[in-house]
Amino acid sequence: MMKRFFLWALVVACISGACSKEDPKKTQVSILYQAFSEGSISECQLNGETVFTAQYNRQNSPTAIFSLSGRSLGTCDYTGGNIAPICNQLLTCKVVYRCKGHISGAPAVDLYDVSSGI
Repeated sequence: MMKRFFLWALVVACISGACSKEDPKKTQVSILYQAFSEGSISECQLNGETVFTAQYNRQNSPTAIFSLSGRSLGTCDYTGGNIAPICNQLLTCKVVYRCKGHISGAPAVDLYDVSSGI
């Protein structure tokens, strides 16, 4: 179900021009924004590669990890006990998108300006 959604989101993003010669990081954040616009997205390093984590704006929501190409790499669900081994290997994570009114009380962030294109 989640794979179908991201494939669909990738197609929509490419049709709308997001797959042009844009920064691949911005392209991936734009795709993730389709599903996590009411949540947060972070950019992290994993073994020298850029990956993204995304989380819904709900208490105890699991964190999904995606490669730069959009492939699902695992889930960190600390309350449900489903913790992928890579969850503890993520380095230098920075929030690149956070919705207004986030449950954490932290301010909104839109580093790649993905919310203006939709």
